[in-house]
Amino acid sequence: MRGLIFFVLFFFQTISFFSQGFPIDFLDSDDAFLGFGGSQFSTRLDPENGTNTVGQFFNDGSIATQGALLIR
Repeated sequence: MRGLIFFVLFFFQTISFFSQGFPIDFLDSDDAFLGFGGSQFSTRLDPENGTNTVGQFFNDGSIATQGALLIR
């Protein structure tokens, strides 16, 4: 019974949290990515849908702390 009560409380608590808003528009200058530690970011056409622009991250793995930040 305790497990059920815990599950119900946990379930209803998690649906009240909010996360980052999507979609990210890669053509919009408000959604800029900054690479760090040798990481790079670029945009390109979607290989499956040529009318869609997607983002591409490049990590060569030489530094463990490589990554990118979304700057707004």
